[in-house]
Amino acid sequence: MNDIYAFFFRRQFDSGGQGRLFGGFTGHGQALVGGDALLPINPNWSLRSSFMYVAPDDANTATDPGFTRESWNVSISLVWSPCPRLPGMPNYCRPLFNVADNGTFITRLLRR
Repeated sequence: MNDIYAFFFRRQFDSGGQGRLFGGFTGHGQALVGGDALLPINPNWSLRSSFMYVAPDDANTATDPGFTRESWNVSISLVWSPCPRLPGMPNYCRPLFNVADNGTFITRLLRR
């Protein structure tokens, strides 16, 4: 498992959606970049998408090519909210981070 240290910029859109971009590094010295967005379709349904890319470090490139150590994740999901919110109203109760998915738990393969 990777420890992730990231700096992020989050923005609330006028339509009621929100987006976040982040960049940083892992505990193993790999660079990472990613982002996610939540776009409302109607008061109860939204479209959520996210991406994350972890670049390989430069260790041992002669015997272990960099592309074998890179990790990435892309996801698109449909979200149902049981308590609708009026369009254009800010969501002050939003969580700081989304529910964990495959992008959150990007692992590092260790070769022995």
